[in-house]
Amino acid sequence: MLNSKVDFNTYTTPKGENCVCYMYIAVDTGESDNTSEDTHTTYWISFDKVEETIGSEAKESRNLAIYLHFGYTEFITSFVEDNELVLFYGKTI
Repeated sequence: MLNSKVDFNTYTTPKGENCVCYMYIAVDTGESDNTSEDTHTTYWISFDKVEETIGSEAKESRNLAIYLHFGYTEFITSFVEDNELVLFYGKTI
């Protein structure tokens, strides 16, 4: 099963681009050279906090309002990725 596709998700971006995200089970063999065109920064969250943490670009005010409505009210941290501010919130489950 290692390095085999286990699932996929299709979606359309706000710009109308049709995308497919494939998920694999893989082994971490060390640090990447990070030269992929579609590479995103990895944010390390404590394992016991993963289900309680959500992130969104600050400009996505509707998403942030939905997350707050569903209890993600504890500000955890923020990062800048691709010149966009990303905010991370948590909730107690």
